[in-house]
Amino acid sequence: MSKQSVPNVIQSIHEVATSLERQTESLETFRKEVESIAKQVDRMDKRERDAFYSNAESLREQLENINTVENILGFDSKIEELVRSPLREAALSELDEFLDIIEPQLSGETRTDVRNKIGGSIPEDLVEISDSYEELTPRVDTLPLFVQDGIKEIIESRASILIDPADSLTPVVDKLERRKNALQEFDSELSKAGNWTPEGDLTEEQRFYTDPNSILETDQVSKTITEIDKIISDLDEIGLNISGLVREELERELEEVEPNTLLDPFNSAKDELVLLRDSYQNVVTYVSGLEEFGTDQGLYEVRIDSLIADYRQLSIRTYNSVMAIRKRCQSVEENITEFITDCVEQLNVQRKMVADIQKDLSDISSPNVEIVDEETEQVTQQIVQDDLISALNAILTYEEWLENAFSELDSSFDTEDVIEIWQQLYEGESVALTEDNKDAILALADWFSIRVTLASG
Repeated sequence: MSKQSVPNVIQSIHEVATSLERQTESLETFRKEVESIAKQVDRMDKRERDAFYSNAESLREQLENINTVENILGFDSKIEELVRSPLREAALSELDEFLDIIEPQLSGETRTDVRNKIGGSIPEDLVEISDSYEELTPRVDTLPLFVQDGIKEIIESRASILIDPADSLTPVVDKLERRKNALQEFDSELSKAGNWTPEGDLTEEQRFYTDPNSILETDQVSKTITEIDKIISDLDEIGLNISGLVREELERELEEVEPNTLLDPFNSAKDELVLLRDSYQNVVTYVSGLEEFGTDQGLYEVRIDSLIADYRQLSIRTYNSVMAIRKRCQSVEENITEFITDCVEQLNVQRKMVADIQKDLSDISSPNVEIVDEETEQVTQQIVQDDLISALNAILTYEEWLENAFSELDSSFDTEDVIEIWQQLYEGESVALTEDNKDAILALADWFSIRVTLASG
């Protein structure tokens, strides 16, 4: 061999070695791809796997006759297609099942374009598409029909959303499903409450799905509904049934609310009901005392009868809102409170009158009345509120004692007129001298110091 041919041989050997190295690298890459494909086949369901093995049978026969690396590597794309084919069929089948539920109006050209783009996806994407539709189909099927129609409109306006359901379609369904679940939670809590809850299901209200991005808070739903239920039950126990009124008002209010304000009508109703319950409980307590005292004692008969009548009207009148009955109830409560205030003033005046008259009637025993606050030595608003019956009986006791006392002072006294004039003077009022009261005032002047003011007119 000549010296000149030696480098050529070395060059040839190098080239062969390089080629073998490249083939080895290609075979290694091919081996890894086959392993990856094998894993994908393992993840296939039975239908997909059976389709793969059925199509792979023809390739097995071809592989038996292969004797070169180039021919082996040529099977790369064929094997990939073997994997893609059942995955493509599965993905398109899941797509068809999804569309059978939604039934969007898509042109044949649009449908073909979507299917071709899905069909051209790599195996990994086909698996994701198939899994996405397999998951979405039953979820969408449970959504109300009008929500499904909303999804249909989205698909009809943007069919490309079907090509990548995991990133484009699933988030839409997620939001709508969360909205449905939140509304179902609301409905579930309402179903546990009494007969004051609105008719119908919030879950079936289409307007609550039009903006799935809006916030629908449900954290306080259970607490709020439970509180309303308790208040209405409390009122019912003391004679005020307003379940129908609350239901009608909530139904009106719910017609205008948005998802982010859905709880507002319930919160407003709860706030009004709290005020109503507190006021009505007070009224019931006071009126029970007035009813027990009665309207035949010769004391405040007309006034007590009017207060009792106002109380009874609360449960039989017609109202258009909880606020209306709450205001009316508080008005009755205010009238009763004013009456209690008058009783307090009456008792304190009577106590002073008794003390003054006793100075001239030491032989008459003091009236047996214990209704004074020990610290202030006065009759207080709280004392009368806490025991209205005792307060009214105390007024009667004082009146009876005063009548007897004035009779003892002067048997000629018209005790009723004298006591009335004397009390007016004690309260700082002016009493005009008339023919009707002249005798009574002059008789009082014989016993007590009375300031007389002359006035023209």
